[in-house]
Amino acid sequence: MLMRKPPRQNPTTQQVKAAFSIMDRLFAQLRTGEIDTIGDIPVIKRVEGIYSDLRPPLLGWIDTWEFILKETGDSIDLKPLFEIYLCLQDDKPMTRQMVNEGEKVQRRLRHIYSQQDIHLFARIAQQRQTAYAINKHFYLESE
Repeated sequence: MLMRKPPRQNPTTQQVKAAFSIMDRLFAQLRTGEIDTIGDIPVIKRVEGIYSDLRPPLLGWIDTWEFILKETGDSIDLKPLFEIYLCLQDDKPMTRQMVNEGEKVQRRLRHIYSQQDIHLFARIAQQRQTAYAINKHFYLESE
């Protein structure tokens, strides 16, 4: 039996908001010039109300978007987001220009996300989660 591809469906406004919520909260903090920390670790409050280190999700966001942009054929320089990540990773100050450039990238990513088939993103998310699980498995085995 042939499996039919689901009909193309753009993300709803709520789906876009949910996908970008952590990054929106990060940039809201960056605009104030302060970032929440626990000890020396920059944190973000997740939807569940739990604070967690925001660097891994930011790096995962960048990695996922590199993958998505290859799939869609879009070209966006993600370097401003990576520079923000490096500042957070190395506990270095950021300039207002860095934050503005990062937000500019976020607006472009949001536009791409809102124009693409939601099924593409579901497939990519599943592939990235599988890759993460495989990498984690091999990392734990090598210890």
